[in-house]
Amino acid sequence: DDLAQLADVLLAVHPAATKFSSKEEILAIVAAKQALITDSTIYAEFLWHCQEIIASIGCSHTSSGSFYQTSAFVPLDRRFPVQTRWVKNELYIVDDLKNENDIVVGSQIESINGVEVSKIMDDIYNHITTQAGIESTKNRFFNKWSSTLLAFSLGMPKSYQLKLKNHDGIYTLNNPKRFGPFSDPTIELCQNDLCLEIIDTTTARLTVSSFVYYKWNNYDVFTQFIDSSFAELNRLDIQNLIVDVRFNGGGAPESSIYLLRYLMDHPFEYYSQVTWVEDTKKVYSPFANRFDGKLYFIIDGWGESTTGHFMAMVKEHELGIIVGEELGSNQFCTAGRKICRLDNTRLEYYVANNKAVSVAPSLPENRGILPDFEYIQSIGDYFERKDAVLLYTLRLIKDPKC
Repeated sequence: DDLAQLADVLLAVHPAATKFSSKEEILAIVAAKQALITDSTIYAEFLWHCQEIIASIGCSHTSSGSFYQTSAFVPLDRRFPVQTRWVKNELYIVDDLKNENDIVVGSQIESINGVEVSKIMDDIYNHITTQAGIESTKNRFFNKWSSTLLAFSLGMPKSYQLKLKNHDGIYTLNNPKRFGPFSDPTIELCQNDLCLEIIDTTTARLTVSSFVYYKWNNYDVFTQFIDSSFAELNRLDIQNLIVDVRFNGGGAPESSIYLLRYLMDHPFEYYSQVTWVEDTKKVYSPFANRFDGKLYFIIDGWGESTTGHFMAMVKEHELGIIVGEELGSNQFCTAGRKICRLDNTRLEYYVANNKAVSVAPSLPENRGILPDFEYIQSIGDYFERKDAVLLYTLRLIKDPKC
C-alpha cells in the first residue's frame, strides 16, 4: 500500500513527475516492487524499493532524505569491505581498507558474488536520484557511497566473493574497517567554497563550490567576495579566468545572477519560467568593471540545481570554453519541497513542488550541460593524485589545439 501511495503522491505533487518517465513506466516499477514484498522483507529492503520509485521521476530535489540516513540501514558488518571507484564503465579497487585478504589495490573487479559488475551497476543506477537521470552524477554518487550501494544491491550478504580481471581464483572479503562516504583526494577543495587563485601573470582560477548565499542570510558574503575578486583580476590585468564550479550543488539564484553580471557583455534575462517570481522578464545589466578576458569553465556531475541555471546561461550565450564532464543539471529545475510521510511504514520523504527554468531555449532538457572539451579523470590520474581536468584546462589555455 505504501509503495502505491508513494507513486500517487509523486504524481500528484511534483510539477513535472512524468517529464522523464511516463506514468505507465512509474506504475510498472511500483508493481514490480510490490511483487517483491514478502513477510520477511526488512525495512532496508523496503527503503531500497522506494529509492527506485523516487529515482524514476528524475528530480534531484525529490528524495527520501539524506543518504547518511539511508546508509545507516545497512549493518556495518554487511557493507562492501573495500573502497572502489567506477571509472569509464570499469570498477576498480582503490583502497583495501586493511582487509585481511591479499587483495591487490588497482585491480579491476569483473563480478561480485557471481553477478557481473555491469548488471550490479545497472541496478544501482536505477536507485540513484539525479536530474533527468544524468549519469555523471550517478558516477560521482556511487564513488562516494559505494560500500553501502553495493551492499544494498547485493542483498547485504555476510561476505563478498570477488572475481578480478587478470587474477586467478576468487577473493572472499569480509570484516570491513571503514565504510564511507569516500572523498576524492585528487582535487584540492576550496575550504570556504569561494576562492581566488592567481596561477601566473595572465591566468587565475575562481572557485565557486556553492551558491548557497541567500539574501535572507549570507548573500553579502558572496557579493563582497565576488566584488573584491574581480577588482583584483582587473588590477592584475588577468587575461584568462577559469571559473571552477565543480562540487557546486546549487543555492540562491541571486548569487548565480550576481556572478553572471561580471561575465556577460550585454543585458540578459535569467528566467523563462519560475513559479515563485512574478516578474520573470526582469533584465540584468553587466557590471561596469566586468571581466573582458577569455573565460574557461570547469564542470562535473555534482553540479546541480542553480549551477545548472548558471551553466545553461554560460552555454547559451557562449561566454567561454567549458571543460570536464556532463554537468549534473541544466536550465530546467524542479525544486522546493513538500514533506510527506507514508501511512504504514512512516517513511518520511520530500517532493519538489515548484519549477524554475533559465533562459536557454537552444539546449535540451534531458541532458546536463555538455562540455566543449570532455575530459574525464582516468584511474591512473586518480592513483597519481592528479587534478587531471584542471591540468588539461591549463594546457588548453596555453595551446588551444591540445
